[in-house]
Amino acid sequence: MPLEAGDIQALAAALQGLRPAAPVNATAVKLPQFWQGNPEVWFKQTESVFTTRNPAITTQQTKFDYVIQALDNNTAEKVQSLILNPPAQPYDRLKAALIAAFGKSQAAKDQELLNLNGLGDRKPSELLQHMRNLNVDPNTLFRALFLAQLPPDVRRILATSDKTDIGELAIEADRITEVSRLSNDLQVNAANPVQRNRQQTIPKVGMGSAVPISRTWATTPGLCKYHSRFGELARNCTPPCKFVSSANPGNEQAGRR
Repeated sequence: MPLEAGDIQALAAALQGLRPAAPVNATAVKLPQFWQGNPEVWFKQTESVFTTRNPAITTQQTKFDYVIQALDNNTAEKVQSLILNPPAQPYDRLKAALIAAFGKSQAAKDQELLNLNGLGDRKPSELLQHMRNLNVDPNTLFRALFLAQLPPDVRRILATSDKTDIGELAIEADRITEVSRLSNDLQVNAANPVQRNRQQTIPKVGMGSAVPISRTWATTPGLCKYHSRFGELARNCTPPCKFVSSANPGNEQAGRR
């Protein structure tokens, strides 16, 4: 029984569907050489190549293989542990490692933006574009501006803080500043025992002597017990003693004053 025209068309369509897909020409995938200066942009370019392929390249291993082919020797050395022992999700892990090794953190970009000084050799429009490249989020820039006004030791501690709310960051800065101030006061007191002892004596007007508040003060290394207790107000000195009078700094005290 002869086939009808409709049957012939249906058969042809079925046979067409059974034909194997055209093989992917791997040589057509050419990635740009890895850009150490801006890995984020390079990966955008690379992923554009992957998605515009027909069919698109979506598997982790295939994308991983193409990326390592685009690395020069110095770059590959930075991530050789991943290349030699690919982990699960190798492309994602390799991408993160390369961005961490060569990319700038947003904090570093914000600081660069704050350090800009004039046009340089750029046109005004080029300077504006460079500034936009460094920061598109006013909140992070405001955070960087706030941190730049703080003392260096406080700024170093807060630089690693994960707080995103500027108010919470300021409260944390208050606590750090207070602890730092108390610590500095303790260090100053510990470094000036003679001055501390002098502050703990009460001179008697017209008597030429001083009355100690406490007689349990510790002896200062290098000074006799009298100069340890009374400083320049001491009336006695027992050697060896290295006390030097502020009125006569060239002479060491020895014997009875």
